[in-house]
Amino acid sequence: RPQPEGHERARDHEAQRELETRYRVLLEENSHPLLIVSETTGRIIDLNSSAARLLGAARNDLLNAAIAQEFDGRRRGELLETLSKFATNEPGAFVDLTVRRTNQRVKISAKMFRASRDRLLLCRISLSEAAQTQQSDRGAMLDGLFEKGTDAVVFLDGSGLIKGANEAFLNLTDSHSQSVVIDRAFSDFLSRGAVDLKVLMDNVKR
Repeated sequence: RPQPEGHERARDHEAQRELETRYRVLLEENSHPLLIVSETTGRIIDLNSSAARLLGAARNDLLNAAIAQEFDGRRRGELLETLSKFATNEPGAFVDLTVRRTNQRVKISAKMFRASRDRLLLCRISLSEAAQTQQSDRGAMLDGLFEKGTDAVVFLDGSGLIKGANEAFLNLTDSHSQSVVIDRAFSDFLSRGAVDLKVLMDNVKR
């Protein structure tokens, strides 16, 4: 027996919602900062959280913003033309840019696809080589500061379990190795135990 028209519409609507959910999960779970830009308008029609962080603004503030205004020294038409050219003729090529809000040096590559009668650019953003080197150097310095610093430093998870500790913390607590403290409750090292830990965690969460 044929299904009523209302049931057909409800099934189509449910299928559409399922596809949108899958799309959103895939976009968010991708480790690379991604923008989807309309080639017609040059405006950002979607992006993931990684891209929002890299561009230094909330996702909602970036939706429908002109992509060119998020970078220094590039006019809208010029940037769009370059991205479109690379997407069509030079896959893998990228544009060197500086993020306006953070002054971060980045590079952008683009791929073209069609949706809803518009040509869209899937733009992948990554740090420039110089920025990657600088970030790597900074990471090495922070690791050195953590490992060799005179102040005791400990990292906890949301439950108050120790996930990392430096040598100074091991000396302070008279612990002979990392294995003694990792995954142990930080409250074990506090004078009032769970009471002190709760105050500490509540302050952090606030």
